[in-house]
Amino acid sequence: ILVVGPNIVQPNQQYKLTIINNNVESNTVNLKLLLEGSLNGVNVYNETVSVEVKRYKTKSAMFGIKYIPPSAIMKLTIEGINGFRFHEEVDLELRRETISGLIQFDKPVYKPDDMVQFRVIVLDTKLKPPVHVKFVHVSIFDSQKNLVKTWNAAQLLTGVYDGHFQIPSSPMLGIWNIDVKIENVQIVSKSFEVKEYVLLPVELQVVPSAIPLAKDHG
Repeated sequence: ILVVGPNIVQPNQQYKLTIINNNVESNTVNLKLLLEGSLNGVNVYNETVSVEVKRYKTKSAMFGIKYIPPSAIMKLTIEGINGFRFHEEVDLELRRETISGLIQFDKPVYKPDDMVQFRVIVLDTKLKPPVHVKFVHVSIFDSQKNLVKTWNAAQLLTGVYDGHFQIPSSPMLGIWNIDVKIENVQIVSKSFEVKEYVLLPVELQVVPSAIPLAKDHG
């Protein structure tokens, strides 16, 4: 028996195996294929596919993988059934799902006491809201890297989170940052500036409408 497939598993994509029966002693072989993932000893994914392959024939087995935590450990177990003796276990690599993010501000520069309006947009590789991502972790840092505000579970609505916060009356001036993470993995970061309101000088030039004469001085 020859089982061929990739050693990388990717969430939200199908995982395909090809089984070739070159066993001259059996007209038909039956296999149970178990794909499972565990995290800290807890099973987080489990799917079984059974196949029957006739001699000198090829058959495919498909696993419809959905969301798997990025730190999960993946393993494929191939077991012979119905009298066919075969056993093999293979460790697989879990590739992180590619999630991208975008942050929008209502303006690039703020002053003390301003209200910052921002929007976080989360997309998958197909530029659609990821089905399994319901919350993001949002943090605001001032120009000295001090944590100013955090949202531990900012809820996404169709991949979008709208938030706001107020700049303090006496803030640290300079470049501030907003960071967005999913499961402790940063997906996007963007900066904005906080500076004092400066009243620009205005120069006025007064030109008389008529030339003043000596008699005008009394």
